[in-house]
Amino acid sequence: MTNGWANYGDISPWHGQLWIKAPESEEQDFAECVEIIGPGDLESLAGNQVIIVRGSIYIPLGDKERMRAALDCCGFDIETATWAEKAYACNAYHGIDPDTYGGKAIVQIGAKPGDTLSRRAIEPETPDITLHGNAKLENYIRDEFLN
Repeated sequence: MTNGWANYGDISPWHGQLWIKAPESEEQDFAECVEIIGPGDLESLAGNQVIIVRGSIYIPLGDKERMRAALDCCGFDIETATWAEKAYACNAYHGIDPDTYGGKAIVQIGAKPGDTLSRRAIEPETPDITLHGNAKLENYIRDEFLN
C-alpha cells in the first residue's frame, strides 16, 4: 500500500493495474482510483506505452440491485463484500469516470515508440508524456498519481 492506495491489478504496471485509495468512511459512495492500461490491452499502444487514467468509481451503496449486479460479475457476495471489493466490482461493472481535467495520459518510456504488439495497429498512439529511456514507470506512477 502506498499513501492509502492499494493495487488491485498486476504487480507490473506494464500488464495493467488498478489503484484504489482507501476511503475516509465505509459509507463513501465513490473511490478515488488510478488505472494503468498496458500495451497488451490496446492494439494502438506501442510496447513502451501505457495509458494512465485518474478518476473515480461510483459505488451505488444505496441501490442493492445495482450493487448486487456489480458484485456478481466478480463473484463477491453482497452480504460479506468489503468496501474495497465493492469498489473493485463497480470498476469491472461500469468502469472509471475520468477526472475532467487531466484525467487521462499516454505515457511513453524512451524517445521513440517501441514495436506495437499487434500487427493490426497501423501507428502507435502519440504520447502525452515521454520519459527518458531508463525511467522506471513504477516510480513515475507513485510520484505523479499516488500522492
